[in-house]
Amino acid sequence: MAEAIGCPARAVPSIIIAIGYSDEKVPTPPKETFESRVYFQKYNNRIKNLNMVLWDVSLEMEDRANRAGEGLQKGLGRLKEQFSKHKEKMKEFFVKKGDFKEGKE
Repeated sequence: MAEAIGCPARAVPSIIIAIGYSDEKVPTPPKETFESRVYFQKYNNRIKNLNMVLWDVSLEMEDRANRAGEGLQKGLGRLKEQFSKHKEKMKEFFVKKGDFKEGKE
């Protein structure tokens, strides 16, 4: 490589940056996540939660809050469903008893 770029024998190129356009279409390499390429503190110890390793607690808190919000929405939906069923049962009960008049709920 040194001969190709005209370096003297005492110089050792450590990095070469190619600038220009390729003659052919180069396929895009498959994307890899940061977590799949980095080990934490020892070999083959994968990072499961990058936010906590990098001390970016705000992102972790935001993620947990979003998941909690989704759970609350599901719970609220179930509660509304149970309430409407209970309301119908109460309505049926008072209609049978004769204490319920249409228009008054």
